[in-house]
Amino acid sequence: MKGLMKRNLFQLEINRDIAKKVFLFLISPFLGFLVALKRMNTRSSFTVFFLFAVFFGMCFTTSVGKDELNRGDAAAYRYRFEQYRYFNAADISDVFQGFTSMQDSKTRDIYVPLMSFAVAKVSENYHVFFAFLAMVMSVFMLLSFKFLVGEEAFKYSWVCLLLAYFFIRGNGIFNINGCRFWTASWIAIYCNFQLFRNGNRKYLALALLTPMVHSSYWFYLIMLALVYVSGKFTRFWKIAFFVSFFISSVSMQLLQDLSDYLPPALQFLVDRYTDDFEEKGNLYQVLRRLYTLVGNIYLVYMMYLFMKNENGIVQNPKTRFLYQFLLVWMAVIFFVMPIPSLGARYLKLAMPVIAYIWLVAFESRGMYRNVIKIFPLFFMMVIYEEFAGYISHSVYSDFYYTSPIYQIYKYLILGVE
Repeated sequence: MKGLMKRNLFQLEINRDIAKKVFLFLISPFLGFLVALKRMNTRSSFTVFFLFAVFFGMCFTTSVGKDELNRGDAAAYRYRFEQYRYFNAADISDVFQGFTSMQDSKTRDIYVPLMSFAVAKVSENYHVFFAFLAMVMSVFMLLSFKFLVGEEAFKYSWVCLLLAYFFIRGNGIFNINGCRFWTASWIAIYCNFQLFRNGNRKYLALALLTPMVHSSYWFYLIMLALVYVSGKFTRFWKIAFFVSFFISSVSMQLLQDLSDYLPPALQFLVDRYTDDFEEKGNLYQVLRRLYTLVGNIYLVYMMYLFMKNENGIVQNPKTRFLYQFLLVWMAVIFFVMPIPSLGARYLKLAMPVIAYIWLVAFESRGMYRNVIKIFPLFFMMVIYEEFAGYISHSVYSDFYYTSPIYQIYKYLILGVE
């Protein structure tokens, strides 16, 4: 697999295209971002994506500490950052000891404490802190994204644009609000491509750091071990995948939500066996879970097409071990899908692998393009919620139409909260 170790080169571009991106970025980072989407596999586009992420982090706005109105993790990050400005090296040593001993429930991971301490020594402005958080997250995001757009099969087409969105879906820079989990996820995704696409096992060392970013990534390390031990048993994992999907689809929560709409006799049985859950969902929550089920069925169909064309996938050194990883990952994730903190969030780590295998195995040969074209229909509610969240939370609306110079003046010089 030595031939796979080299990174794909960015496509060449003319100076006029570069000048257009620079000009529009100076008008608004968001405008520059939109133009960069046209040719994502260029160095200038990646530079724009990176700077857009950093400016988004800088403009990110949150209150201090969680409360009834603001329950996002970012409020806790800001509170911690403003506390760490008073810390010294001895205090940080205590934090690290609390993490390594696993005795301190408040120090489950050390990424945010270390970042808070380091940035607080440079600036007391929390916007600078979030800019650095965005910087780290976007680096691993773009390093991972380069595997997709660097492929020869990646063109400027509707299908490739959808695959690019599928790759990033649900884990864009807007997730800086929960930077611990999502930064760890991009580190893990990058490691997955290095380990299973490039065969570069030295990235196991980087993977070992993910629990320091978010404590739940001990689960990821267990999964890596499981893949290395049993990934070659694809027949077993294909069966486990379909069994796990069936189990996850008939979750207790979904049954409880539907109980109000069932005949009285069935409603009694459902309520009797699901009374451990706190409360029934409203109609919107029911529809959302049903739509999630429809989206999962779409993913199952994509996996079925991979299995149907398994010979071609496993014969390609780019996709062989990624496919093995994906089978194990999806089988286990669907088993734990009823657990919100595991299933739903960890499922998103499979999206980049699915998008990449699809590009290399199918799009390069013009196969199953209609399957990708209808992808937005199956995830319409999720896509709507994501974009609604992007617009209504995290940054003021002027971020989308003001220049980076104004944004620097507003948040770093004036220090707007």
